[in-house]
Amino acid sequence: EAEYFRTLTERPILTVGHVCKNIRIERHALDDRATVFGFLGSDNIVNVRNVRDFLHYFYERYPNGMAGIHFRIAGPCCQRLSEFTNHPGVIMVGRVDTVEDFYESVDCVFVPFMFGSGQKIKVVEALAYGLPLIATASASDGVYSTVPSHNCTSFAQVADYMCEFVVDAEYRSALRAETAATFARYCTRVAGALHALWNTIQRRRSCILVDPPALYSALFGCTRAQIIEALVPLVCTFDTLAE
Repeated sequence: EAEYFRTLTERPILTVGHVCKNIRIERHALDDRATVFGFLGSDNIVNVRNVRDFLHYFYERYPNGMAGIHFRIAGPCCQRLSEFTNHPGVIMVGRVDTVEDFYESVDCVFVPFMFGSGQKIKVVEALAYGLPLIATASASDGVYSTVPSHNCTSFAQVADYMCEFVVDAEYRSALRAETAATFARYCTRVAGALHALWNTIQRRRSCILVDPPALYSALFGCTRAQIIEALVPLVCTFDTLAE
């Protein structure tokens, strides 16, 4: 996306990742007999198609499910994945009251996306909540992770890492540590991009600002309108490309 905008203007194009602080949660008592892999998403086609394709693959590989693995699927996507409701090990939660409730009820987040566009907020959220993550390279786009479990290239790899997570305590511990380190590096990168953005605004007095809705309150503790009001004296031309 940044490369595309560079073809339209000579102005600097900066990519600022989703801003998300580290969030502490209290884990609920989970089923000791199974490891719960969680996915939380809306009912957009990217979520539904990727999760559907992965679950079809998984249950073709393990027709009766796999002992020790449960899938906890939450969010509006459940309405379009109802065909899996009666599959062994699948728990369709539907909408949740809070995101925290969901993340407190899973052992590991999985994001098996073989296609999509832009940064996947659910991946950043999983990192922020301190949960181990098993995902494809497409899902991890924009996070710049070097962890193999974050860069799967097939559903088979995702399933293999899930099986390893269930049986190997050393791997589970290592993945938690690697995921935490990945989030720390990601936050450093986002902070650097934000500083570069601010410096560009001050230096050039004219910019294009790609506008993530959560950026203002998360970063500055004030509303979008208040930020714009503060920037008006500095910015001669203020264009917003709303997501």
